[in-house]
Amino acid sequence: PIVFADRAVELAAMVLLISLALLLVNLGTVAVWWLLGIAAGLTWIVCRPKILERILVGVWELIGNRFARLFVRLRRMIRRLEPFMRPSILAPAILLGVVGWALEGVAFYTLLGWLNVSLSVWMAIAIFLIAVLSGALSGLPGGLGGTDVSAVALLLLQGVAPETAVLATIIIRVTTLWFAILIGLITFPIAEIQSGQRVQNSR
Repeated sequence: PIVFADRAVELAAMVLLISLALLLVNLGTVAVWWLLGIAAGLTWIVCRPKILERILVGVWELIGNRFARLFVRLRRMIRRLEPFMRPSILAPAILLGVVGWALEGVAFYTLLGWLNVSLSVWMAIAIFLIAVLSGALSGLPGGLGGTDVSAVALLLLQGVAPETAVLATIIIRVTTLWFAILIGLITFPIAEIQSGQRVQNSR
C-alpha cells in the first residue's frame, strides 16, 4: 500500500502545482484543463480509501464476482491505505511532493535558458508537469512516448523551434527519468546483497 500511497501523493502534488501554474500562464490550449480535471478527479478518489473500496466492490459485482482472490487482495491493500491518508501524514507528504516537482520544473526552465529559449519559470513548470502527467495517465512505464510527445507539442505551441523542443525534451528526460532509473539499477542489487547478508547474520 505504501507504493500506491506514494503514487497518490505525487499525483496530488502535481495537480496542485499545475493548477497554480495555469493560473499564472496561458498554454494556448484548453486540452490541458480536461487533463487536469481528470487528474484532479483521480486524486480525490485515490486519497479516499473508502470511496476507492466502494468502486472496487462495484467493479467486482459488475463482472459477476469473478477473480475473488485478486479482489480480496486489492481490497485489503486499499484498507491499509487509511493510515497514509490521514491529514497529519498526507499534508506534509504533498508539500514535499510540490517542492520536489517544482524543482524539476525549475531544472527544465534552466535547461531552456541554456538553449536560448525565453519562457517564464511558471511556463516551464507547467509544460514539464503537464507532459509528465500526460505520460503517467497513458499507463505506459515511465510515461514513455506520452510525456515526450506532450512536452514537444507544448513547446511548439510557445513558438519554440522543433529541433530545440526535441533536444530539450530528450535532455530533461535523460537527466530526470533515466538518471533516476540508472541510480536504481545500480543501488538495487547492492541493497539486495546487503539485505541477504543481514538475514544470514541474524540466523
